[in-house]
Amino acid sequence: MMKNISKYVVLFFGVALFLYFYDMFMPKSVLYFVVGIPALYISTVLIMKTLKLQKIQKINPELK
Repeated sequence: MMKNISKYVVLFFGVALFLYFYDMFMPKSVLYFVVGIPALYISTVLIMKTLKLQKIQKINPELK
């Protein structure tokens, strides 16, 4: 249960950090949303895959 909660806490902070820097550097226009939504999705998927990979490596250390 605690590992599941910590995964979502890390995901929340990763997304918040991404949105903070994205808002800082991306000019505000139509492209703000066109680029932002797919980029947010990709960053979320990468964080989830990274956390899942760490979980798999703890269970089976031979996998890399």
